[in-house]
Amino acid sequence: MAIHTYLMVDGYPFAQSRHMFYDSWYFTPDDRVIRTRTVGERNTTIQGLPDDREEWDRPETDYLYLTKADDLRRRLNRAGFSRTTLELEFLKYTSEVFRQEEPPYFFGPWIYDSDEHGPMARAEAFRNATLDDWLSALKKTMDSGVTSFNRSYQDIPEDTLAEIITGRDFPRFRSISPEHSVLGFPCTSLECMAIAMLELVPDDAECVVNVSSFVHYGYTNEFNDLLQSMVSARFRTPSFRY
Repeated sequence: MAIHTYLMVDGYPFAQSRHMFYDSWYFTPDDRVIRTRTVGERNTTIQGLPDDREEWDRPETDYLYLTKADDLRRRLNRAGFSRTTLELEFLKYTSEVFRQEEPPYFFGPWIYDSDEHGPMARAEAFRNATLDDWLSALKKTMDSGVTSFNRSYQDIPEDTLAEIITGRDFPRFRSISPEHSVLGFPCTSLECMAIAMLELVPDDAECVVNVSSFVHYGYTNEFNDLLQSMVSARFRTPSFRY
């Protein structure tokens, strides 16, 4: 039984939790939404499709906290997180990476043998990249739908920084160890990772906390009032005037 929470911007996940409880983060009860779609319409960055295509037409229900990108950006700004915060965290992260006596894990010679994506090429790309370079690579990554969890069967963008972003390796230094799941992107906090992604999407892009598995397995009753309202509306007897 898999119980997951996913934080997503414009359909791309940047954090997940496997705890038996969830945190709605910067979302509120008013953001709750219940939506139905088919199995074939799953977001494959977080959930695979069954081999049996006859299953693809079966309905499934998502339980979400949902808001738009411009609203989430405002909420993060009010909490003190902005492009400036991201830039400062980026500088700290890159400074810490190259201050260590031992190179970070993702520069190790065991990663790739090819010169193009070998440790020297990766280290050089990392050292020379500006924040805007990283954001450009992050945009390619988000558009491709490749994550560190599905990259074994997806086409990775032809970009060394995007290849680092989608990897599962990251510096094991406590001071900069990422709180998010986009492990190769050079920032630490969940909030700054969200700020980076919000730089790249339209203002009306959907931002969600997907807690569907918690509801499906009965680990939360936070959506019970919405479910009851839906049931009541479905069976409400229409009134007639005579």
